[in-house]
Amino acid sequence: MKLKSAPSFTIDRWPPWQQQPAEVVDATRQRYTSVDHVETVWTNTLYVVLICRPRSTPWGICTPVMVRNREGMPVRSWQHLQRIKDELLGKERWAFEVYPPASQIKDEAHLSHLWVFDAGTFPGEINLQNWHQ
Repeated sequence: MKLKSAPSFTIDRWPPWQQQPAEVVDATRQRYTSVDHVETVWTNTLYVVLICRPRSTPWGICTPVMVRNREGMPVRSWQHLQRIKDELLGKERWAFEVYPPASQIKDEAHLSHLWVFDAGTFPGEINLQNWHQ
């Protein structure tokens, strides 16, 4: 059985990002009480991206990012999450999708959660070239 892949978007077909004004950021904070640390909101015709205040962690400085599509559902395309991370936060940063322990879940909205680390702050390097050897 062949798996279907998510549609790919070429540079000319990927919708441009627009940073939303402060009023949208404030409304987002009021709508989702657990994301009062949102600093910026970016949108295009496909996605809404909430970028939160960076936080210090034992692994380095991390920027929590929440993403949903325009229909209000989380993103299920790895390629799209990678592209969102690259375009809005930087190509040379590590990002991890987060699945917390059940006791820490705050499920106010259908959002995909990424933790994006500052370039050069994630401890050690993971050599993905040799990952499957």
